[in-house]
Amino acid sequence: GFYVAETYTPTMEMWVDAHIELDFFGNYHYVGIFPGQDPYEESGTYDVDGTTITFTPEEGDASTGTLANYVLEAAFKMVAGPMPATNHVFYDDILLGDFTASGELGEEGEEKEYTIALSLTARGEFTLLVEDEDETVFYDETGTFTTSTMMGLIYLNLDMMDAPQIIISEDGLSMNIEIAPLGDDPVGFLLTKE
Repeated sequence: GFYVAETYTPTMEMWVDAHIELDFFGNYHYVGIFPGQDPYEESGTYDVDGTTITFTPEEGDASTGTLANYVLEAAFKMVAGPMPATNHVFYDDILLGDFTASGELGEEGEEKEYTIALSLTARGEFTLLVEDEDETVFYDETGTFTTSTMMGLIYLNLDMMDAPQIIISEDGLSMNIEIAPLGDDPVGFLLTKE
């Protein structure tokens, strides 16, 4: 999988970018991008035991992190030399980007086109916009997100009031959301990347 992080470093008061690729053969390649410096790269092997992932670089000591529900938490250096490693929260690329869905809904003869737009970033932040064809806005939310698992399904949890239920799949994000004019029953949408 391909995982991306945008990490805030309080000491430098800036955001830094990093990504890591895990292949099916147990190899990894990490790149940390610190503004004004050459990218820092590290390769090696990894091993997963439950939700614990152990990285063994070609040079240096092994380190561990956690990998669960499309989120990888691990510490890697941003620059070569004696600087300590930076703790990153990486998100699987399957989660990141701009997801949309639309559909005609409503009572017969009064149908309207509803559009959902959900953006997820490597900072762990979301933007959700739900509106109808007349640009009446039902949700305009920003905040942070997490993932969790329950009964074999992986959920995307938006930190907001009356959050919609969202299940993550290879096909996209299956969202059940209440839209006021359509009544109290949640309406299902499959959001896909543009």
